[in-house]
Amino acid sequence: MKRTLSTEPLWQSQFPRPADLPVARVLPERVDVAVVGSGYTGLNAARVLAKSGASVSVIERETIGWGASSRNGGMATPGIKRPIDAIFAKYGETKGRAFWQASLDAIDLVEDIVRIEKSDCDLRRDGHLYLAYKPAHFTAMQEKVAWYRDKLGHEVRAVAPAELPTEIGSRVFHGGLADDFSGSLQPAKYV
Repeated sequence: MKRTLSTEPLWQSQFPRPADLPVARVLPERVDVAVVGSGYTGLNAARVLAKSGASVSVIERETIGWGASSRNGGMATPGIKRPIDAIFAKYGETKGRAFWQASLDAIDLVEDIVRIEKSDCDLRRDGHLYLAYKPAHFTAMQEKVAWYRDKLGHEVRAVAPAELPTEIGSRVFHGGLADDFSGSLQPAKYV
């Protein structure tokens, strides 16, 4: 059987934009706020503004949620792009903790939005697991458990290599670091 490569993002193929989504063909003459871009940030800004009574128009060149918001992996994990210990080293503990707390608050905010809007986007708060590609990686992960607890008041747990088959069904890795605060959702449904 010959297979063809799909060029449509997985999430969008599972949940295409609803055909009855109201889309204006002409821009309104006047609005209180025009939001440019219909990703998570733009849509949530429009949502909050509209709930506060503002007339809002979302302007999007492509389709609603066309970009990264409906093409990402759907993971809601604590932290920001740089490792949190690097943030602590560069900005200090006070700012490092503030960055960390903002990332936790963002995950809770997503959960609140899903609950308030009754969004069926397959949100699950069942954690995530960083995997160790080498034994030395697992040793470092084990040391991180105390660091996260002491510096951030955040609980993570080391997952020994022998425990991985029950977590991921594989013995290929050398352990892992689990964070049960994390979650995931179907990004196209969330949009």
